[in-house]
Parts: sequence; structure tokens; C-alpha cells
Amino acid sequence: MNNILVSGHITIETTVKIDHFPIEYSPIEYKFNGVNSTVSGVGYNITKALKILGGNPTLFSLIGNDIYQNIVKHEIKISE
Repeated sequence: MNNILVSGHITIETTVKIDHFPIEYSPIEYKFNGVNSTVSGVGYNITKALKILGGNPTLFSLIGNDIYQNIVKHEIKISE
């Protein structure tokens, strides 16, 4: 697979477990209790998927200067 440049955003996705909702829906079974936050976003997810498939992607994205910047940088490093 050739080198690929991925340009897209990186986000922090926060998921909250709920047991019911005021309208009918099909619940997702989460493997945690309470609140969970993970690095996500289109740019991050595509880059990660391409690496799993054996590609050599380069991610181009902006990272905020906030409390999550070290978490994002850490996740990018361990995904390399």
C-alpha cells in the first residue's frame, strides 16, 4: 500500500451508559460502567484503520491547546 496523507479532525468521544431512553431504540451493549472517553474523529479513525490494514498513513490534523492535548498526543504515538 502506498503512502497516504489523511487530513481530518480528532475529537474526544465521551460515551455514557444508559439503561433506557424516552423513545424506542435498540441499545448498544457497552463493556464499561458509567462514563468512558476515547480519542476518535474521522481523521484519527481512518488513519488507525489504514495502519491496521498495513498502510503507511500520515495524519494531518490540528490538536487543541487544552486539557486533552496530551491524551491525543499519547494515543497518536501508541498508534504509530
